[in-house]
Amino acid sequence: MFRWNSRILYSQLGPDSALSLPALLDLFQNAATLHAEDKGAGLEYLYSLHRAWLLSRWRVRLGELPRSGQTVTVRTRAYECRRALNRRAFVLEDSRGRLLAQADSLWTLVDTDTGAPADASVIVRPYYTPGPGPDLGDLPRKVQTPAQAEEGPAFSITSDLLDTNRHVNNVRSVALAMRFLPEDVSFSALAADYHHPLLPHDQVTPLLASTGRGFAVVLRAGGRDCVSVEFIR
Repeated sequence: MFRWNSRILYSQLGPDSALSLPALLDLFQNAATLHAEDKGAGLEYLYSLHRAWLLSRWRVRLGELPRSGQTVTVRTRAYECRRALNRRAFVLEDSRGRLLAQADSLWTLVDTDTGAPADASVIVRPYYTPGPGPDLGDLPRKVQTPAQAEEGPAFSITSDLLDTNRHVNNVRSVALAMRFLPEDVSFSALAADYHHPLLPHDQVTPLLASTGRGFAVVLRAGGRDCVSVEFIR
């Protein structure tokens, strides 16, 4: 189990003056990276092996998110590894240990030369803690593409959205999807599936639909669904 203490900064706040959803996902992603770095399996090590982690799935439960200046602790553990796939759990707590948010995630290790899945067992071994995953309730196993959806205005992928893998970072993808939500909508959970990377200069068509329990946003490029996100009330 890896623990990381941090404070909430103004730049991490949303319009409601609480930690924004993208900033929360950034905290989780950064904790995973720091955990790997501390165990000698960080970015430079992956680069030397021509390997990279790609996120396949987020499942997130939100509680009362922290506000500016609050001290928080992120806890994370890699709890399941099967060939190229690695599952990692996250918890966000306040200074009194009160649960603020928790998440489950699925990552795929790929060979950056071929794009094919690669065996992750040796890389994960230094920080792997077998055990059950988090209980997030009845979040969907798969985000369904809505049968009837409203098409939003298309946009182009620009360089400021890219990460070290030269595609749109998973957190930026969620932020892009949030642009198309109705104003002032609130939600208590998130499900996000990543099918194909969004690449520089891709022309993206967003699809928005009500799901009955929230809203689904699909980012489509090149005639295929790339990212599917459901925001659950």
